Formats: sequence, C-alpha cells, structure tokens
Amino acid sequence: MRAWSEMPCLRLFISAMGLVALMACSSGSSNKASPPPPFSAAPWPEANALFERDPAWIGGDGAYSIDLGGGRILWLFGDSFIATSAARKRTESRIIRNSIAIQQGNNPSTATMHFSWRTSNGQPTSFFPESNGVWFWPGHGVRLNSGLLLFLMRVRASSGGLGFTVDDSVCLFIENPGDDPQAWRSRGVSFTPVSFAMIGVGGVMADAQYVYAYSPREPGNHDVFLVRWSKAQATLGDLSKPEWWASNGWMAQASLQGEPRVLFANGQTEFTVNPNSRGAFTEIQSSGFGATDIILRTASAPEGPWSSSTTLYTPPESSRAGAFVYAGKAHPELQGADMVLTYVANHSDFAMVQNDMSLYFPRFVKVTGTP
Repeated sequence: MRAWSEMPCLRLFISAMGLVALMACSSGSSNKASPPPPFSAAPWPEANALFERDPAWIGGDGAYSIDLGGGRILWLFGDSFIATSAARKRTESRIIRNSIAIQQGNNPSTATMHFSWRTSNGQPTSFFPESNGVWFWPGHGVRLNSGLLLFLMRVRASSGGLGFTVDDSVCLFIENPGDDPQAWRSRGVSFTPVSFAMIGVGGVMADAQYVYAYSPREPGNHDVFLVRWSKAQATLGDLSKPEWWASNGWMAQASLQGEPRVLFANGQTEFTVNPNSRGAFTEIQSSGFGATDIILRTASAPEGPWSSSTTLYTPPESSRAGAFVYAGKAHPELQGADMVLTYVANHSDFAMVQNDMSLYFPRFVKVTGTP
C-alpha cells in the first residue's frame, strides 16, 4: 500500500474545500412556534449499502452518475480500492486511478450495482488506462441518442504542490453504452482547450437544442464558466464549434476577447447542475475545506443569473477530527426521495482510511421537500 502522501486523488480535493457554517432555520417571535423548514435532509443508510456489497470494490471517490436509460445508471469514480484477497481489506488491496459501475434500478435502496475496471497480469488496473505518467479522473457526461459523451480530467505527476497537476480535460464518445462496459467502443472527441477553465469537469447536461458543460477554473479559485455546443453536432461527436456565455451573451470561442463571463465564484472542481421540477436549474456542490456543507444554488436559465448559496446538509463526518468531506453532487435520475445527493468523507491519516470502512465510500443523502 502507498503512503498518504503518495495518493494524489485523495489530495486533489483538499484545495477545493473550506468550512461553511450550518445555515440557521428562520425563527418566529418568542411567543410563536417557528415555521417548519421547507425541506429536510438526512442520511440514507439503506441506499449506502449499494456501494458496500461488492466483494472487491471497497471504496472510491468522485461518484458522478449519468442516466443511460432503461433503468441503467452509470457511476464514475476516481481513485478506487480493489481488494486483492478474500479478506476484503484495504490493507490487502490495490488502488487504481478510476473505476466505473452500472446501477440497475432507479431506487438506490433496492437497486443492484456491478463495478468494472481492467485487469493486467492478474492485477486490477484503471478502467480508463493511464499511459506515460498520465492518468484520468472522472468528469461528467451526458447520454445522447447516438451514444455517451464523457469528459475526463487528464492528470500528471509534478514535483511541487500536491504532487500532481490537472493539466487538461479530454472527451470520449462511447458508441455502445447499452452494452457491458468491458465491450464499450470509444473514440476521442477533439475540442480546443482554453486557458481559463477545465472543460466538462463540472456538471454536463443537455436540452432539446444544446449540450452544456459547466467548467471550473482549475487550478485556481474555481470560478465557473459555461460552454455549449449544438446538440445535433454533439450527437455526431463533433465539439468543434463551442460557444461561451460571455458579457454580451453567447459567443463563439474563436471570437472571445479575453475570458467569458463568470457564472458564479467559489465553485468546486466537481459539482452537478440539473433541471429541477419547477423548470429551473439547481447546482449542487460541497463548500469549503475540511468540515464542509453541501450547498445549493438555483437559476431560471442554464447561464443564470445564479442565486447565492443555501446550505442543504452538513455531513456528520464534518464534525470528526481529521476528516474532510468533498464531492457533493445531485443525482436526479435516482428515485426514493425528492432529491438524492452524495458526498465522500476522507481522512488526513491514510492509515485511518485503510482501516475504517465507514470512510471513503460515497454516502447518500435523502432530501424531503423543496429546498
């Protein structure tokens, strides 16, 4: 097993988090009862079991999900523990850079999950293989009629800082996402990178006309920008004509004079944006570093304007010494609650992560009511 200092994925998110206090519920006067909150959020242990039943996959972070249709849901994970013995211990495991899973059934408390990675010389290896010192951590993606558009972070080791650099994003087009992942046929999709943002690392979604990719400044302060492509072109795997939301509205990338408009500040490396039941849009992310909250922003259009943030949930691990919480996301394709969220809890002591199986699994949050 590697030392904590050698686990770049577990350190990636340390720079992206900070402490936000729990939002107080509004109260009435001293002689009146406080009005009930518009929503409540609670742990969902029955759903957590979805990640904990596999004999070999014993933890991972990231946890983006994409609806593949037909009750099949793709999950994308970053660094993952794969057991190498029947003991199912992390001290007897191998850490791979990424893994995926297919969930069957939309309610996570009753669904099944099949995890996938590659194998080389009898040892587990990353599903999206690393090469020449470069590896991949998951971004987001979207299912289109013709296939699956999938973004990944491209990462390489570095001698300074946290020991790695997220230097670009890449895009894959999976032609047959309805098949078993081991039989997927994929091809690279070319697009022109930009210096101010990591394209497709944040939430990706589509409407009738466009595919949108929320893209944070990474590395940096995680300002969030928005790029879109014609859905008709994206369906063909063509991302050659991007438009960015800029000061004067949507503008072709080739016509940009400097950076486009920042949608909101204090974003994250990873987050989700999805349409909600009111015909608006909801952004979900972790906020801050260490003892973090899961927060929400809303907007009436994909480009905003975006509201200030509201605290949805404070994970119990946020009060635990040495622990830190990140990777807050929403999963609108899941059923069983008005809103389904996940996050990951980690620890600054790698030995604790190895031996405490309550850490480093995605954890479900069940939201009741309308935030």
